[in-house]
Amino acid sequence: MTQYDYDLKTFRLQQIRTTRPADSSDFPQRRSNLQNQFIVQQLLYTYDPVGNITEIEDQAYKPVFSPMASPSRRAFTNTTRYTD
Repeated sequence: MTQYDYDLKTFRLQQIRTTRPADSSDFPQRRSNLQNQFIVQQLLYTYDPVGNITEIEDQAYKPVFSPMASPSRRAFTNTTRYTD
């Protein structure tokens, strides 16, 4: 199930949380970096004053220091000049 949380004043997306139901099967056994095995993603959004996304953080995963690991926090920069 995926839930969405919006800011009541700006209507901007603040958070997305995706969970999965419990699974009692023991096979296959896979290693996972999830903090909680039932929370697949927990994305938190940060915006600049104009409304551009400046950061997305996924709190569902434990930090992993590996060249192959994807970052749990992604930062974005936006130009201050808008063109057609």
